[in-house]
Amino acid sequence: MIQEFNGPVGQVTSGDIHNYNHKEPVSIDGIPTDELEDKRKKYHSQLWVARKRLFLNWPMCIFAINFLVFIWYAVTLFGKLSHGVLGTVEGGVPIWGELLFMIFGLGLPLHLMLRIKRLEGYVIYESRQKIFAIDVELRKRRQR
Repeated sequence: MIQEFNGPVGQVTSGDIHNYNHKEPVSIDGIPTDELEDKRKKYHSQLWVARKRLFLNWPMCIFAINFLVFIWYAVTLFGKLSHGVLGTVEGGVPIWGELLFMIFGLGLPLHLMLRIKRLEGYVIYESRQKIFAIDVELRKRRQR
């Protein structure tokens, strides 16, 4: 068994010491201005891609189409124009059909959209924070 120590040693334990070489976060003070501007452009494009993925994805498309179908069905059903709507003689869908449509046609895509929103929202938040930090540093440098 070999123990590797990366960094200062000062830990006391009765078992193995796992020092995973966690590096200090790099400060943007020492980065040249042109590199900061390049990083800002990179984060800005990453922000744009994340926003695009947030709104243009398959669950969103399926949800939008199913929502339009639901609105069309509700308008025709309640507008007394529903003779033959969705293939039934009475012009309506059985209650279990409506329930299945609500669960699988609207609920499942909405659940998937919320998962995508959580992930992309974090990417958007992180990118905006980094862009803000870079903007602050560039503003400081321009004032000197």
